[in-house]
Amino acid sequence: MKKTGLKEFLQWASDQVARNRTHDVPATLLTDNLSRALNLLPEGQRTVLILRGISGLSFKQISSIVEIKMNTTASRYRYAIQKLQSTLRPEDK
Repeated sequence: MKKTGLKEFLQWASDQVARNRTHDVPATLLTDNLSRALNLLPEGQRTVLILRGISGLSFKQISSIVEIKMNTTASRYRYAIQKLQSTLRPEDK
């Protein structure tokens, strides 16, 4: 089995979400609506969200991995959460 680094794994995970290939991901992790909402996020926000929310890495660790400032990492995470909330929030009629 080929050993892959974290960056390669993250790219693969991002590609899987972008292609809406959730069949390899446990159903409890991604629902169809969440998968579609993740697809709407810019790649940088999606990557930070996955690293923070799913992998549990700190902003400092993420900033080192993706080679951006820690404040940028935190704001990408915040914007990703805000966009997911607005996308997934039921519309009031």
